[in-house]
Amino acid sequence: MRKCCLIIAVLCVTVSGFSQSATKADELFCAQDFGGALTIYGKLLEAAPANQLYLYRYARCLQQTGQTEPAIAYFEKAGEKYSLRNYHLGLLYMETYRFAEAHTCLSKYRNDISENEERLAHIDSCLSYCRLAERYLKRVERLAILDTIVLPKDDFLSFYDITADAGSLSYDNGNVTFLTSLKDLQCSVTHGDTSSLTTCYKILDNWTDCDTLPQEVNAGQHQNYPFMLADGVTLYFASDMEGGLGGYDIYVTRHRTDTDTWFDPENLGFPFNSSANDYMYAIDETKRVGWFATDRTAPAGMVAVYKFALNNEKQIITDAEQARLQAQLKSLSWQTEPTEDIDKTATEELAQQAEHTEADSTSTEIFICDDIIYSRADEFVSQEARKTYLQITELGGAIKEQLTTLAKARQTYAEEPAMRNKLRKEIEDSESKLLSMYSMLKELTNRMRFLEINAK
Repeated sequence: MRKCCLIIAVLCVTVSGFSQSATKADELFCAQDFGGALTIYGKLLEAAPANQLYLYRYARCLQQTGQTEPAIAYFEKAGEKYSLRNYHLGLLYMETYRFAEAHTCLSKYRNDISENEERLAHIDSCLSYCRLAERYLKRVERLAILDTIVLPKDDFLSFYDITADAGSLSYDNGNVTFLTSLKDLQCSVTHGDTSSLTTCYKILDNWTDCDTLPQEVNAGQHQNYPFMLADGVTLYFASDMEGGLGGYDIYVTRHRTDTDTWFDPENLGFPFNSSANDYMYAIDETKRVGWFATDRTAPAGMVAVYKFALNNEKQIITDAEQARLQAQLKSLSWQTEPTEDIDKTATEELAQQAEHTEADSTSTEIFICDDIIYSRADEFVSQEARKTYLQITELGGAIKEQLTTLAKARQTYAEEPAMRNKLRKEIEDSESKLLSMYSMLKELTNRMRFLEINAK
């Protein structure tokens, strides 16, 4: 009898403790202390792994602390008992370029809400974006990234080391001006409430008045970042015209000299464009390399510039998963079947990739948010955030080492055909490892910022 009473007492204490933990987790969750709630919900799930409320809220905590892939996994486990699950999971699918799945989830959520729901306009906008992005995802171009660097916006053109034969670019007060190598044609931007591309020509020693390009080209509120190929007819530029993926998108158009008209601009699609601002596409046909800039992964006031090998012809990725990763610039694509006369300049660039990656770590600034930027690790208020920052630093070193290994393997692959069968698996494994490392870097960075902002 005494033994039975003891068991009952222990059960009562256990249930009481479990109930208190659940209550505390709910309180933290409602107070938007997602880091604190995450830990408790994790323990609750150990005792009740099928509880849909705990699964849903654990997923929300993961989402709010920047742990995207684990959040997706737990939202999927949570089922559809809570209608907001489809909303949040749809947004995460969009973030990871799973647009078809995002459209399915967001459509279900839209069917569950009333026409007066404040999120309705946002949902409809997301659904339209998913339909557009899914179409672009079917024609993602394979791109071999040679180098990337994050620079202040006002200095981003310093990374464009184009030869004189390709022309010249200048940046002033937000405007880019392009001048051909012969200095006989200039493409620039006029500003007001809108911005439009203009051209002018040099006749003898004098420049003509600037002509605004037609509406087909200047179709958005803002056009900027022009670059014309040496053929004198192919123009790349950035515009916020309707039908783009978001912000500035990169477009290409061509001049019809026989009729003095321009073809309708074509959106370059993924991976050059994204939901953020993407611009300043430029090509050096002599060196067989190109550049474009984006703020999709850069802190405020900064811009990421990518340098890539120029393909002899456009190569569309047919594998859906590889296309999704390439669209996000998470796949360091390489030429699986390079031609025997592979461009030597591009090969040399690959060999130097690891050296250039040092450039993005020269800044001593530790960016937390617009209002919090540190110069030393001991400035952190949160000790957990500081530990996470040290993990980020260590991981950054490992990424550079892996990039060195990958660059050497790519160079050998390009130069020694007899080694290609052996190196193909090595390069694939190296790319896969880098993808995991970049994903971990993003999660750690988000966690560091979340912890430090909460502590402040």
